[in-house]
Amino acid sequence: MKLKIGLIVALFIFSISVFAQERKGKGGGENIADFKDELGLNDQQLEKIKAINTEYFPKIREARKAEPQDKEAVKALVRERKSKIEALLTPEQASKWKEILQKKRAERQNPELKRALRDYRQKNIKPVMMEKRIRLEDQLSAEEKESIAEVRAKMHAFKKSMQQATKVNENKTELRKRVMEIRQEAYQSLKPILDNHREIIETIIKEVEPQQKIWKQDMDSIKAGYGIRPKKAKTNNNHEKNQQNKMILKFILMEPAG
Repeated sequence: MKLKIGLIVALFIFSISVFAQERKGKGGGENIADFKDELGLNDQQLEKIKAINTEYFPKIREARKAEPQDKEAVKALVRERKSKIEALLTPEQASKWKEILQKKRAERQNPELKRALRDYRQKNIKPVMMEKRIRLEDQLSAEEKESIAEVRAKMHAFKKSMQQATKVNENKTELRKRVMEIRQEAYQSLKPILDNHREIIETIIKEVEPQQKIWKQDMDSIKAGYGIRPKKAKTNNNHEKNQQNKMILKFILMEPAG
C-alpha cells in the first residue's frame, strides 16, 4: 500500500519547523486569479492574466536560478508582470486588489493569529501525534534511534544557520538550494528506517486521517476569524510526492520525549 497524502497537513501543522518558508506562487506573492470572485474578474481578464503568468513565471524562475543572481533583473520582471496584470483591472478592481494585498501583508505579520494557531497545535495536535511518535519509537532499534538523533542534530544546526543567513540577506537562490539539499540528504539517510517500519506508519496514517480533517477545519476557522481564506490544495503529483517525503521526514524527526 502506498503512503497516502492525507497525513501531509496533519504532520505539517504540528511539526517543529526545520525548513525555510517557501515562496507563495511561482513568482512570489498572491495570485490574483484566486480572488476572482472578490474582484469580479471576468473570463477575458482571467485568460489574459493566465497568459501573463505563463509568460513571466518561467522568466522569473530562471532569473532567480542565475548564478550570481541578478536581483535587479528579478525585480524588473516582477514589476513588469504586476504592471501588465494591473493594467487589465478597472479602477474599482485595482483599488480592491490593493486593499487585499495590504490585508494579506498585515495577516502574515499578525502575532495574535500566529499565537492562536500555535496554541491550537500545542493543545490539540501535538499530544495526539506525540503518542503516535512514541509508538513508532517503541519499534525502533538502538541503531535506528541513534541515526535519527544524528540527523535531528544536523537539522537543528541547519535551522540555526538558515536563520543567520536570512538575517544577513544571503542569496535566496542559494538558500533554497541548500534547503533542498539538506532535506534530500536527511530523507535518504532515514529512508531505510521508513522502509523497515512502513507498516506501522501506514497504520498511523489511517488512524489520523479522520482527526486531520477536523484539525484542518478548526485551523481554517481560526484563520477565518482573522479574515484569511483556506488555501486551495495542490494536485500536482510531483508536488504531492515532495510534500509527502518532507512531512514524513518531520514525523520521524519528532522528539518522542516531547
